[in-house]
Amino acid sequence: MSQQSGEDIWREYARGIAELGAIMSRASTPKDEVTLAEGCRHLARVLYMGLLATHEYADTDSPEIFLAKTPTQLTGGVTSDAVYHEGFIDGRREYRLWGERGEAPLIEITAPAGKIGIADQGTVVDSLREDRLHLIDGPSGRGAHFEIRLSPDPRPEGYEGNWLRTFDPELGAATYLLIRQYSTRILSDRSATFHIEPLEARPPRMPVSLSEISEALTDTVDFVDRLVRRWAEITDSILSGAENDFHIVSQPDDLPLPTGHRFATAGFRIEPDEAWVVRIPGIGKPPYRDAPYWGFQLTNYWFEPLDYGKDWGHLNKDTAIYDEDGSVTIVISESDPGRPNWLQLRGHTLGTAQFRLSRVREALPEITCEMLKL
Repeated sequence: MSQQSGEDIWREYARGIAELGAIMSRASTPKDEVTLAEGCRHLARVLYMGLLATHEYADTDSPEIFLAKTPTQLTGGVTSDAVYHEGFIDGRREYRLWGERGEAPLIEITAPAGKIGIADQGTVVDSLREDRLHLIDGPSGRGAHFEIRLSPDPRPEGYEGNWLRTFDPELGAATYLLIRQYSTRILSDRSATFHIEPLEARPPRMPVSLSEISEALTDTVDFVDRLVRRWAEITDSILSGAENDFHIVSQPDDLPLPTGHRFATAGFRIEPDEAWVVRIPGIGKPPYRDAPYWGFQLTNYWFEPLDYGKDWGHLNKDTAIYDEDGSVTIVISESDPGRPNWLQLRGHTLGTAQFRLSRVREALPEITCEMLKL
């Protein structure tokens, strides 16, 4: 069989990209100009993210931890109060992860088997967060460092330090690391640093071949199709429920999402002359007052945060203004209502909202909503 030429590979890739446009023609995809324009942009952004996952950082022999989310690399309703890093590993091997702890109060290091985009879904094999992370050389944020051993079960004999299990007989081998740092001051807090190396050295990665890049580009198109459709379907599901009203996703009796968050979500449809008023009762009083983090986030139809890296489309524990009874009243609208806690829509008439409460076992407060004319 003759080898494909570079032109053949690129033409096949271009055909795959063209077919991704069918996502815009789905019956459930809104046809307003903002959603379609952001959808085209989202596809282009995720193409780059797909190449990072399928080729640029896919070498598990020489892994790297990279910044996975930026203002132009967004998926999955990530919060604007977090920094996200990723790195691909082979969960059947041993690695050493180390770095400086940084200043973010919450940090989560998870080892999932499967990543949405490469697979249909991911399942966490193991996780490690700030309350179980042993630090070296001082308290968090002041030069403290950490070191973590990653390996399949069982824990390496005689090793007593930080350890992440990377293989489970039922879940399989972890395929990547997802590292999240949360802070109400994420733009000013110093981020942690990360370095990783396999304990068993392998030959360095060779220059890319035509067959390798052909496979990576094919996988990139599949990555985009799988990931964008998955999150759009989640938005469709949210919007199909009671509009402009919150639904609780997780409560204390549920299996705790391995990092200890509670979620409520809502789909919104808001006309330019309307305001969506959301009230979170008692969030400034016990038992919620001592929670290290809560946040309220708006996302577009494609599940991109409206203001990642900015501050006009979300609120958190420290930026919100509280009512006298400890509640927080949020006004979401196109134009300024002259009230505190205003979140701007900036041309968006539909999307989703997420409320996240972290490290608290109590049930989520019952969020109330009201639609008003401006």
